[in-house]
Amino acid sequence: MNFRGGDLPYKQFSAYDVIQSFIAMQSGEKPLISPDSFKGKNIIVGYVAPGLYDLKPTPFSSSAPGMDVHAAVMDNWLTGDFLYPLKGWQSSLIGIFFAVIIFWILHTEKAAKIAISTATGTMLVFFGISFVLLRYGIVADTSSMFLPAVIIFAVSGAQRLIQESRQKEYRQKSLERMVSPGVAEWLLAEPERLGRIGETRPITVFFSDLANFTTISEKLGPSGTVDLLNDYLEYMQRDIIREEGTLNKFIGDAVMAFWGAPKQQEDQTLRAVRTALSIQSTLANFGEDYGLGQPLVTRIGIDYGNCLVGNIGSADRFEYTAIGDTVNQASRLEGLNKFYGTRIMLSESAWEATSGAFFGRMLDLVQVKGKTEPVSIYQPICSKGEETDEQVELCQLYEQAWQHYRYQRWTEATGLLTGEPLLQDDPPSQSLLDRVRHFTEDKEDSPGSDWDGVWRYTTK
Repeated sequence: MNFRGGDLPYKQFSAYDVIQSFIAMQSGEKPLISPDSFKGKNIIVGYVAPGLYDLKPTPFSSSAPGMDVHAAVMDNWLTGDFLYPLKGWQSSLIGIFFAVIIFWILHTEKAAKIAISTATGTMLVFFGISFVLLRYGIVADTSSMFLPAVIIFAVSGAQRLIQESRQKEYRQKSLERMVSPGVAEWLLAEPERLGRIGETRPITVFFSDLANFTTISEKLGPSGTVDLLNDYLEYMQRDIIREEGTLNKFIGDAVMAFWGAPKQQEDQTLRAVRTALSIQSTLANFGEDYGLGQPLVTRIGIDYGNCLVGNIGSADRFEYTAIGDTVNQASRLEGLNKFYGTRIMLSESAWEATSGAFFGRMLDLVQVKGKTEPVSIYQPICSKGEETDEQVELCQLYEQAWQHYRYQRWTEATGLLTGEPLLQDDPPSQSLLDRVRHFTEDKEDSPGSDWDGVWRYTTK
């Protein structure tokens, strides 16, 4: 049925007015309604009062008089103006046509936002088609048209979601083979940072190197050395990644990592030192499986300070790395370990950045090669609260010996360093003893009264 719109699609007359007009005509008076109003017309009589239950819903009203429905049927018959439904196969054909277009769009456009545009455009087109057809008296079954498009849209959307998820996972795993997981995640979240950009920020730099690697490689041969080195670097990487460090590079048997970039980390230095202690624990029995007869010894240097971090390199090849004095000093501290017989060494800035989270000792006041300013160096031994009474006593005795050394009280320093059993088995104490003996035995090289206590290194 093709209902007419408007409040009164057909002219209505009150039955009361019609009867009153008839009575007036019988009495020779002028009627309220002229008889010409009904001449040649089709008349439908019905009720409009709500209490008589003859109110029916139509597309234009929820409570139209029931006779409006009859009037619409009669109107359609007389004018031949019924609404004709679009055949089911025609609706399906239109739907399939648009489904093919949607499929093509979703599989040729790479932008994710095309999905929203396609859905919105499809709905507008379908409503437009329905409106145009309705103007020509044709009712389209929009559900038949929508269904193929909805199915294709849902299937294509699910396929794209799975595909993009797999691609993202593949890209992240591929990036993680070249950079640390933190950097990979950062680059995937902010791909615009793939350009050569940089910024200066405080970071904690970690350098490590295997002791006696040349001797080890000669003993194991090329194949054995590669196997050991791969396993060793795997352990190093695992401990660094566990503390969310950025693994920067492998340089043969050396490792460079840093904390505080690209992700800001308030406890970055604590993480670096925890990593260093964990690595020493991990490597305690590592060499046994390779027939070395002794555990691997890796020396670690850690410094904290401002560095330039970013994607640095050529136009075709670059890496996310850090450069600056902090990097250089961390490398120098790693090398200084061999002079003290230690395995972990921190700069003064790194030690202070841990805020007392670790138990350890101040080893010396030194000036490393290439630097003009002296720096205090520290050895972390364990987390605060885990130290033993023996370790506490050792550090106290070493501090006393170093103070004797600092103020050139050579006799007191020698007596303490040679007389205390704890200091006799302590490599840093024996290193200090060697310097005390050097100054006492070589009078020409003895420091003057204005000596600041700084030991200056001329080699790495």
